[in-house]
Amino acid sequence: MPPQHSQQSQHSQPPQHSQPPQPPQHSQPPQSSSTKKMYLKSYWPALFWMLIITYLSVNPGVPLPRLQLISSDKIGHAAAYAVLAGWLIWGLARAQKRNANKQELLIIGCISAGYGALMEWVQGTFFPHRFFEFDDMLANTVGVLLAILGYVWWRK
Repeated sequence: MPPQHSQQSQHSQPPQHSQPPQPPQHSQPPQSSSTKKMYLKSYWPALFWMLIITYLSVNPGVPLPRLQLISSDKIGHAAAYAVLAGWLIWGLARAQKRNANKQELLIIGCISAGYGALMEWVQGTFFPHRFFEFDDMLANTVGVLLAILGYVWWRK
């Protein structure tokens, strides 16, 4: 005798609908203490570089040779903040084990340029031998943008 299928068992299962694709989730920082340490360790070079920038920002100016067209001071500012942005990108890529996306690059750019603006404010507010200069903030931001554009070009 052939097996009998009840009508009820065929209809008792709810119809299966395919789930819409979910957008990629951003990685969250690790939760265990050892993985948190590794995550934070990825940013040590950037934090160390921030300390160097802070030290250079609050101490008396180092005499630099003058160039006619472009100030070596502005080149130094751009280079320092390009390195800072580069270290932050490197730290994020190492911590997340993937390349930085556009949103993360924007955040890194804002953090780096914002830190440059903060250092200019600190110089002008708390150190009588230092000055707040908009040109320096512009040079800092140019350095950050060059680092981000260089990263985007390199990863293509």
